[in-house]
Amino acid sequence: DADAGQKAKRGLLEVDATLEQLESEGRFPELEEQAVNTMAWASRWVSQFASPQEQRLFDEAVAGVEKARRAKQQAELQRRVRQVRQLGIAAYYKHPDAWQWEFEGAAADVSSMSDLPRAEKLVAEGRAALDRGDTGTVKRVTEQLWRLLPVDAQTRRLGHDSGLK
Repeated sequence: DADAGQKAKRGLLEVDATLEQLESEGRFPELEEQAVNTMAWASRWVSQFASPQEQRLFDEAVAGVEKARRAKQQAELQRRVRQVRQLGIAAYYKHPDAWQWEFEGAAADVSSMSDLPRAEKLVAEGRAALDRGDTGTVKRVTEQLWRLLPVDAQTRRLGHDSGLK
């Protein structure tokens, strides 16, 4: 019977939607914790190094995070947390020592890189650039070192070693 088939299909869709909602609610506390950690990390950098326009965007993104948290809107919360993270990263890289820190972090992982001889040459080049105060070269070398990292280390670096993805 076509009518019974349609009723069964609607019933399955409703069960599927309910399961999706329950699954989503189970992950929501983890997502909220990630949001709080990201906002805490980003607020330090934004408050010190962001332009007034970036600070306004950050305030709007934080308000969006809070609104999405209250409404338990997972997709919107993830989108807003990405905005907060991007603004934090932009502000972080305005710190005069950011590229030195990133280089030192990458150089510390040289033994796990996919091309050890190349990585060692890049580290030597980066150290020489640091001695000269050549931030452009330090940045270029650091980005090349990142490409030699294994995938799990690259993922950690993107989350600023926070364990967040």
